[in-house]
Amino acid sequence: MVHAAAIAATSPQMDRLVNGAMKEASGRCAEIRDISVEDFTRFCEYAYRGDYAVPVHTIDETRLAAKIVEDSSNAGPPDHRGDDLDPAVTSIVVDTAQAESAQGIEDWSALQSKKPKTPKLSKKSAFRTKYHSRIYLSSDEYEAEIANQFKPRCNTTDEQDFTPVFLAHARLYTFARMRMIDNLKALTLQKLHNTLIGFRLYENRVRDIVELARYAYTSEHIPDRTDDGETDELRNLVVNYIASEFDCIGGAAIFVAFLEEGGEFVGDFWNTVLNGLL
Repeated sequence: MVHAAAIAATSPQMDRLVNGAMKEASGRCAEIRDISVEDFTRFCEYAYRGDYAVPVHTIDETRLAAKIVEDSSNAGPPDHRGDDLDPAVTSIVVDTAQAESAQGIEDWSALQSKKPKTPKLSKKSAFRTKYHSRIYLSSDEYEAEIANQFKPRCNTTDEQDFTPVFLAHARLYTFARMRMIDNLKALTLQKLHNTLIGFRLYENRVRDIVELARYAYTSEHIPDRTDDGETDELRNLVVNYIASEFDCIGGAAIFVAFLEEGGEFVGDFWNTVLNGLL
């Protein structure tokens, strides 16, 4: 259940769906088959707030288990460095640092005493100033907490699978494109672009990029290259990213296998490399 006005305001097409002569408008119910519940929830969030929360990555359990085995096999003997240090030397170093700190405080106090003193406020003025300076809610912290929900995140370890993150943005782009919701379409591209820029290309995470490319080039709702060579915006974003990171992606077996599948990706990729890198 959502407010009709919020959905209608997202695009002329959605407005006709809600308020036009279609049966969905008269029945006050629309069945949309080409989007999942999770993706439609993000669209509704965008309709109300002008943004949507960033999807969460999953954990690659196979890679995590392999790392545990690697860590246990690489564990060495305990580190006893520093056990033979002379406590007296350590004490001298600490005492010297404390003396320097104390001297600095004395110098600062002397400098402060030479500054001209600010005249005291009357009790009434001081009371008013104190009252005006009250803060019940820090706007910066509040706004930062809200904005943090929408900010694209980066991966930090190689067991973090970002495939669901990439695909969530891509699917929402597809929905926005089909429903002509231009602002949402641009927002999904920006979020995906920012995520890719911060994405760490661990060797086993090239798979995440390949799955994004596979979706962009196999989804029935994303058009093929036009006769004049124009490429869909999502495809353009993905293929240019892969070309820019070719030194990390190009040698991966999973990427080579994707190339061997053929299709328009191969032509778009080669044209991008030819025009941008060679």
